[in-house]
Amino acid sequence: MNDPGQLERLGREAAARIRASEGLLTSDQIRAIRERLALSQAAFEQLLDVGPKTVVRWERGTVFQNRSTDALIRAADAVPGVAPFLDALRNNVDAATQPISGFANRPENHHQKIRTARNGMVLKKGATTKGMSPMPSKKDVHTVKDGGGKGWVNKVAGESVSAHRTQKKAIEKGRTIAKQAESEHLIHGTDGQIRARNTYGKDPIPPQR
Repeated sequence: MNDPGQLERLGREAAARIRASEGLLTSDQIRAIRERLALSQAAFEQLLDVGPKTVVRWERGTVFQNRSTDALIRAADAVPGVAPFLDALRNNVDAATQPISGFANRPENHHQKIRTARNGMVLKKGATTKGMSPMPSKKDVHTVKDGGGKGWVNKVAGESVSAHRTQKKAIEKGRTIAKQAESEHLIHGTDGQIRARNTYGKDPIPPQR
């Protein structure tokens, strides 16, 4: 019984029985949903606000998710806008005051299989440009990690316009600048990828009818 392989197998069997009895998503179903959202295991953990290696253990079958997290995973997969909505909440923006439907057609919608890289939009194989925003405006405000320091900065046309010690303060200032310029406010994560986008003025991605 001290064999690690046997212990892990017994753990997977126990977790599978609980999943089946509780009607929870299986390991394979969780992996399939994560891949449909075009997220790494680490990014999925951040999205769901769970600890490091949690998704790894779910997908290996050694542990199981609780009911509330299971429901959240299902919603992120089934309802357009939920995944970018959760991203926005995690980055301390005004997502809580906005309807989830408002996030459904944004470039961050993971169901579109679009990854936003530091140097531009990168489409996965088979993706289309339908629903994507036009080229960024020179007035757009980007809240990003300060590459030369420990804080955060707001940039317009590549030039720093404000510097802050915390991301929260940088986001607040960036929002103010974007509102004054009637432009877009793009919030980047520590990895440089766009995590949220808010439009102040004419929406470049109007809701589809």
